[in-house]
Amino acid sequence: MPTAVLYLRLSRDSETSDSLEGQEADCRRRAAELGATDVVVFKETVSGYRSVKRKAFDAMTSYVRERRPAFLIAWKFDRFSRQGIRQVADVSRLVEDTGVRFVCLRDNLDSTSPEWELMAAFAAHQARGESRNTSLRVAARKARDRKRGQWKAMAPYGYAKTADFRLVQRPEQAAVVRRIVDEFLDGRSMRAIAMGLTADDVLTPGRARQLDKVAQLRSKGRRKDADELEANLFPNVWTVTTVRKILGNPPTAGLMVHKGNVALDEDGEPIMVTDAPIITMSERRRILARLERNVSVVRKPGQRTGGKASPGRPPRFLLTRFIRCGDCGWAMSGRDERNRHPGARPRYFCVGRSQGHNCATASIVADDLERAVADLVVGRLAALEPDDPALVAVAERWLAKNAPEYGAERDELSTRADTLRGRLEDLESARWERGEFDDAEGPARYARFRDRIADQLSAVENALAQLPEPSVDVSALLDPDATRDALSSNDTTTLAQRRDVLALVLDEVIVYPDGRLDPVWASADGPEHVPVAVPVTA
Repeated sequence: MPTAVLYLRLSRDSETSDSLEGQEADCRRRAAELGATDVVVFKETVSGYRSVKRKAFDAMTSYVRERRPAFLIAWKFDRFSRQGIRQVADVSRLVEDTGVRFVCLRDNLDSTSPEWELMAAFAAHQARGESRNTSLRVAARKARDRKRGQWKAMAPYGYAKTADFRLVQRPEQAAVVRRIVDEFLDGRSMRAIAMGLTADDVLTPGRARQLDKVAQLRSKGRRKDADELEANLFPNVWTVTTVRKILGNPPTAGLMVHKGNVALDEDGEPIMVTDAPIITMSERRRILARLERNVSVVRKPGQRTGGKASPGRPPRFLLTRFIRCGDCGWAMSGRDERNRHPGARPRYFCVGRSQGHNCATASIVADDLERAVADLVVGRLAALEPDDPALVAVAERWLAKNAPEYGAERDELSTRADTLRGRLEDLESARWERGEFDDAEGPARYARFRDRIADQLSAVENALAQLPEPSVDVSALLDPDATRDALSSNDTTTLAQRRDVLALVLDEVIVYPDGRLDPVWASADGPEHVPVAVPVTA
């Protein structure tokens, strides 16, 4: 019995005519015309360009390779993929290996045609162009939303979104943020704060999001999915990274963020995303000043979690200073015991256990963990679009390493600008709150101070605007094969070079006792925390 496999995907910008139901009806009619007596359907509802993992696509590919159906039918090539010419090669290889007849309705593609690959390449090129045009439209819309102070992303910890995309305080979480801020400004370390929150069983942001999701699933009647998620909740352990993220996150003070910086309006004023920020601007300046001083705790890319990188001692393992235990929050370190135990495999161990912590994370086989992290990095980079904030962060980190003079100058000017804005704000406070300019000569004295600072700020902002924008080509990283080669241990890549590639895209990976991984990705909008259920054998 001839079998037809239908691959259907719903685009996020789809019209009613492009719905999954409409696609399936059209594809079923075509299958019947081809003489198929059996139909197997695979449905996808995520973007074919941005998604790292497409479960239905992968399942469809496996099915075709194992079962060798007569037909593979898609509605339109941009529903099949928007990854350009490389996807054409993959489809061509699938057709050649299995003998399946590939048919794409709207693009009039049929693998029995001698020129089908050329036509597919043209369709792929069009789909890629449509994707990029969509990205430009999305970017323009995001810019308009920013100017309006509309927060379209996931609400940051401590806040909830209103119907008009403004942020309002979420009382139970806002109280936790206030506790963190008050304790930090009182002199407590971030580690002590994290340990106190853990001891009091305060919900971590990650677990809070998971429980919100559980409630949503139950409200929709999806009890099985809710039970499965509830059975696999992340450990409720606060870490230094989480505390620092809350302290340093601009939205905590009600500020809009764009490409890692506080977004400004046309007058150079910060754009606010809430009318009731949890912390004041004065508190934020004090927090940032202390974080700047606290270099032994602030973790930079490539540094050991919780401390400074050890000078003169280059790491011997790929993931040293990138991985952290999800149970106790300590770093994990590589160890090779084959000299003492022949046949043993190198492993990563939690440092916390050696420090006397009762940590559930024992050790992870090094090769397995490194392979899993490399797969995540390859998938992450392959899914990025040209204007993605994550790709912007990659380019900025490349510049910081290869052209540090550019970044240093920009950082110096940006710091100077922030200082001057703070002085203007303090000047306003001195005038209206503290009454320091209420005497007869006060208004004139205030005007002199204000104009002097404003002129200095204008000069700094002009200098920033005139800095040349260097051109950085990171396109090679978007090729999965090239990235995988760059992360592979071979004769052409050193360990240091492989670690440099990781540092471009990855801040850290949290490893949980059950082997699940939680990568924290670099992004121009701030670290992107994307938990994934990728178990690694302990």
